[in-house]
Amino acid sequence: MLAKADIRENVAFIILSGQLDFSTQDAVYAAINSALGSSVVKEIRVDLKDVKFMDSSIIQALLTLHLKASKEQKPLTIINCPEMIRDIFSMAGFDTIFKIV
Repeated sequence: MLAKADIRENVAFIILSGQLDFSTQDAVYAAINSALGSSVVKEIRVDLKDVKFMDSSIIQALLTLHLKASKEQKPLTIINCPEMIRDIFSMAGFDTIFKIV
C-alpha cells in the first residue's frame, strides 16, 4: 500500500508509505480524490509516518491537495512527518504552506 484514504467520522486520513515518486503519483492522487470526494469529510490529515522517500511530483500532489482543501474550507494537516521530509519542506518554504504537526 503506497497510498490510501481512511475516513473516520468526518476526518479523512490520507496514509502514504514507502518510496513515492512520479511512478506512484496515480495512487497518491486516487487517495487524495477519495478524501476530497467524500461529503462527510470536514478535515484532512496526511500521515507520512512510513514514507521513506518523496520526490517533487508527490510534493506537487500535496500542494494540489492543499489548494483544493482550502477552496472547500477543509483544514489540512500533515502528521507524523519524518525529519528528512520536514527538512525538505523547510528548505523549500513549504513549511509555511502546510500545517505540520
